[in-house]
Amino acid sequence: MKKKLIIFLATIILFISVGIIYYFFHLNSNPYVGIWTSQNQDQTLEIFKDGTTFLYRNSTSDDTKKISIADIGSIDNNTIAFSKRYNAEGCLDSYQDVEAIPEGDFLSLTKVYSINLQNDNHLTLTDVTQNDTSILFKKIATKATLKNFPNKADASNYQISISFNGNLSQDQIDQLESIIESIEGVVSVTYISPAETWDKFKEQYFGSNNDASEEFIKNNTISGSFEISYKIKYEKSLLSSLEKLDNIQQISQSNSPTS
Repeated sequence: MKKKLIIFLATIILFISVGIIYYFFHLNSNPYVGIWTSQNQDQTLEIFKDGTTFLYRNSTSDDTKKISIADIGSIDNNTIAFSKRYNAEGCLDSYQDVEAIPEGDFLSLTKVYSINLQNDNHLTLTDVTQNDTSILFKKIATKATLKNFPNKADASNYQISISFNGNLSQDQIDQLESIIESIEGVVSVTYISPAETWDKFKEQYFGSNNDASEEFIKNNTISGSFEISYKIKYEKSLLSSLEKLDNIQQISQSNSPTS
């Protein structure tokens, strides 16, 4: 009886061991898991064991690579569905890793790709949503590990600039500033005088070319502006509210002072 019990327990342990080994082998055998870079190296694809997938682009500023656009989704068999996107345009912070981007910086997205393995080290990604041509990716790492995702840090501040009519009185400017500060999602509003606006614009677009800047100022009126910091999830409603205000000339993520 005792011998039969030992055999029975040994059989159970064997089955459990085989199951565990199969589970981990199956989990780690997904050929898509890893880090991939596109043929022209402007896009990076990261696929994790739990199916989480990142697709992002980098831009280079001051010799430092920073993420300009990042999509987050999940892979299921040969399909990747992306549901969130981060866009660095207007963001006052910069990030080198997708995991470092706060969860609140991502907006909803619907984008679907088909993924096809060409061999152990190459795959193609095809945008099913827009029926784009396929992009070839090469595997550069076999492991992709998530450490801090999603990131629960406070959402970044974004910034836009609005210019307004140059003939407003100081009281009207103050009133306009108060109205903008009360809009949901606005973090801060900074008044930029016409002189300051012109100095920034001249430095950005003309540099040391004084002749060109003087010619420009002769033919254009420089107006005051506000720099508005806000949270990205409120961007759509914020822009809608700003467009309804009187005396607003231009809304831009650049600092163009012209009307």
